Amino acid sequence: MNQQERFELVYDSGETLLKNGAEVKRVESTIIHVAQTFELENFDSYVSIHGIFLTATPYNKNVQAKVRDTPLSPTSLGRIDAINTLSRHITEGKIDPYEARKQLTMIQLLASFIVTIAFAIFIVESSAVRNYLGI
Repeated sequence: MNQQERFELVYDSGETLLKNGAEVKRVESTIIHVAQTFELENFDSYVSIHGIFLTATPYNKNVQAKVRDTPLSPTSLGRIDAINTLSRHITEGKIDPYEARKQLTMIQLLASFIVTIAFAIFIVESSAVRNYLGI
């Protein structure tokens, strides 16, 4: 995996944490540890409650930078825990960047799937209650 792909993976990990209600300091700490493990050169980060700002300069070439607004959303401790476990596995050398990308994608997809299922259950249960009550 090249530096640009590793850079994107670090950003996406942090953004997923932030979107799911992780503390700003925890997001920044995770980003820094994963970036160091992936050997991103001249890496800097700044995290606020509204977004993440990352830069890296590989081999004295063009600066990589990424800034994106991250809207507030409901807290998901399950997703935060999954990303924290993923980052631990990365920093302990248990998985490589390719496997990390696969796992992060699964965490993100699972989150969307769970919301869809929860909404479907709400609709079905609401219909069942209305039918039972004759409303």
